[in-house]
Amino acid sequence: PAPHYGDQIMTNPLASAIETSIINKTITNNINANLEFKLLEGLTLNVIGGAILENDNNTQYYNLNTFLGLNTNGEGIVAANRQEYYQNSNILTYNKFFNGHHKDDHKLKLTFVQEQSQTNSYSTSLTAKNFLVQQTNINDLGGASQLLASSSNSLRVLKSYLGRINYSFEDKYLVTASYRADGSSVFGANNKWGYFPSVSVAWNAFEEPFIKELNLISNLKFRGSWGVTGNQAINPYQTLASMNSGANYAYDGGDGTTIGFVVGSLANPNLKWESTSQSNIGIDLGLFNNR
Repeated sequence: PAPHYGDQIMTNPLASAIETSIINKTITNNINANLEFKLLEGLTLNVIGGAILENDNNTQYYNLNTFLGLNTNGEGIVAANRQEYYQNSNILTYNKFFNGHHKDDHKLKLTFVQEQSQTNSYSTSLTAKNFLVQQTNINDLGGASQLLASSSNSLRVLKSYLGRINYSFEDKYLVTASYRADGSSVFGANNKWGYFPSVSVAWNAFEEPFIKELNLISNLKFRGSWGVTGNQAINPYQTLASMNSGANYAYDGGDGTTIGFVVGSLANPNLKWESTSQSNIGIDLGLFNNR
């Protein structure tokens, strides 16, 4: 019998460390592709795709010499997790140069992006306790009198659209404006989409002749920007009404029990994207040949 200290069963900490069997195996596949199509002069289409596929398998066994195994008469755990991530971006870019008093006085770049990503997660777990035979280890879960199983499956999808304009005049005056729309599956039916504008302007003062004549200054640029970003950091299905399993209900005068479901969460179809606006101003200044 195991030694006791009062009412507590004592185990050897060294045995718990070296006789616990834990094996983790992970297989990861990364796939990427990038195709570029030159449709017209100055017009380019990039099609980018990628996937990350990961499989995790974990087994644990605690025999009678370990603290956990002694209290459960041997305990084994088998868990498998799989995660699949897919992403695709389609980027259409148009570059145009217009001549003014000098060559390429005006520079215009238009960008349109359409992209989508999807994450699938699967997990299963089986815990077995009270083994009749310890020698078979994790290889005979059917030899345990107590079995507890669990599983889960989740899906997250994001679709996005982005339009952006970049314009510069004589490399002195710069303007960038963009508008982004993102739709996420994690939000309720009323607010799946969020909309995020941004704009920035800059004056590259160093390109002005009267600044270049000052030998002291080697770089001078004034800039300002404003924009809105979004956050979708909630779990899938969090806005939906849910039921949770695992609640045990008594019947037949309390002599028997059966598995039941209880309310897990209430629906919130109005939950929407978290939005954060930010404004910035800045000056780039270089002196003595940018020293």
